[in-house]
Order: sequence, then C-alpha cells, then structure tokens
Amino acid sequence: MASDVQSMQSSGGAGVAPKTFKPEDFSSEPVFRPSGAGPKSVSPGAAPSAGVKVVPPNHARKAQIITLVTVVLLAVIGAATYFYVLPMFVSKPAATPAPVVQTPAPTTTPVPTPVGLTQHQSFFTSPASLSAPASLDLSLVTVQATVASASSDTQPAGTFKEISFTVGGKPWTAQDFLGFALPSLTKDFLSSTFEQDFTTFVYYDKNGAWPGYIFKLKPGADAVVANTTLNPAIEASPAVFFQTSPGAASKTVFSDGALPDGKTVRFVTFAKKGAALEYSWFGNYLTVSTSYQGLVEAVKHLGS
Repeated sequence: MASDVQSMQSSGGAGVAPKTFKPEDFSSEPVFRPSGAGPKSVSPGAAPSAGVKVVPPNHARKAQIITLVTVVLLAVIGAATYFYVLPMFVSKPAATPAPVVQTPAPTTTPVPTPVGLTQHQSFFTSPASLSAPASLDLSLVTVQATVASASSDTQPAGTFKEISFTVGGKPWTAQDFLGFALPSLTKDFLSSTFEQDFTTFVYYDKNGAWPGYIFKLKPGADAVVANTTLNPAIEASPAVFFQTSPGAASKTVFSDGALPDGKTVRFVTFAKKGAALEYSWFGNYLTVSTSYQGLVEAVKHLGS
C-alpha cells in the first residue's frame, strides 16, 4: 500500500490518503453496460459461448435420414401385412359364378314331305272317248314302249284316248316322267313347279297314233321361270315325246304357230308323215303333243 502512495505522489498526484469502503456502498451505483450489449446470435463458424450447446449439422442430417428410413420401413411392413399376411387369416367370399346364358337352338321349319300320289285324276273337264291303264317300269324306254303298246290298237281317225300310268300299282308322277324325258331339269325345280299328277293322251288319225302330255303348275309357282326353263329344254330334245322315232327334224329351231282360236304354239315338224312336236301354255297347263290335231283336241278337253 505504501508503495502505491509513493507512486502516486511521484507522478504529481495530490495527497493520497487511504480510505476504507464497504461493498454495499456500490449497490446504488448504476451498472455499466457497453453499447450493443445483449444476446448475440452465434454464427455457424463462431465458437459457442460458455454454457450454449450447439448441435453439429451432420447430427441433424443423420436424424432426418433415420426418421425417413423408419417411415419407409413401416410403410413396407404395413403393405406386406395387408396384402400377404392378413389374407391368410381372412377367408375370401365365395365367388358367384356368372350366369350361363343359353342361346336357344334355332327353330327349323320342317320341309313338308310331298304326299305320294295314290290315284290319278284326269285334267280333262270332258272325258276322252277312250281310257286305258298302263303299267310300266321306271325308264324312258319303257315309257315309250308302254305308250306304243297302249296305242297299238286300231281306232278310227279322230279318236282321242287317255292313258293313266301306274308304277307298282301307284300313279306315275310328272316329276318322274319329266325327270326321264328332260334330265337337264332338276328334281327341286320339277317338285316346286308342277303338280304330281299329269295326263297322258293319244290322238288317232290316218297316219297313226300320236301321244301327248299335260302338266299343271303348282299354286304359287312362278310361271315366267317355268316358261323360260322348260321351253329351251323341250326344244333341245323334242324326239323324246314320241313313242317311236319320228325321223329327222325339218329344221333345227322351233317356229311359232297358232291354234284355230288364235292361241300361240311352238312347233317343229319331222320326216315321218304327220309327226310334229307342238307345245304351248294354256293358263296353268303345259300341253305337249306329237301332232297338231292332237294338241287341238287336248285344249278342247281341258276347257281352255
């Protein structure tokens, strides 16, 4: 203390006397605070103050990664539990089978089978002067031979005779006869176009006996189709309608002719005297004759 007093005096200080003080004498003194004093923020690079704990950035990043991985693992475990574990304990509802729709079988309309012809009924409204049965076998040759046999009797000129064919005791059908005479015509066409029954006649004149045939269209049959189908077939094979060979045709094509009442006919003549194939449509009837006068008589008996 004495050295301090001496130092003060040597430096020009006034008289220095030691004094005593009590700590409580400073309690009323204002506290000195430097300007800008207060809590200071700690920059990332600054050293931390005493008592302040700073978490390093790497530790925070690791904490975030751990949290994210934990969430992902929980999500995966939850999904696996839902899709794979729970179905093992929960029974699936029985699947309801889809109703089987049965398509009804198409209804087929049975095609009616034509009733076999049991009795011949003549197309003539006025009967022929003679009528004779004839039994034959199923061939064109036997048909021609049977017609020749049935017309081999001697009759006065102008006699008009009807012949009814039977096969096995049943009438022969138009489909059978035309199928043999004109094989180019199909069974379906003949069945859908003509009635089963048909009429056969023989006309006698001074030159011999001349057969002829009458066929009737079915109700609803197309007459135009029948005409355009049958006419070429008849004109291609005219000789088949004769009972014996009529000789050579006078020409290769048919000509148009007419009956006394003006009805149109188609015809061709042959070398044998009196032989001529004549045919025409009269209403629903197709009439084919091996002589002109025989056709005239047939039309009269039809009432056409």
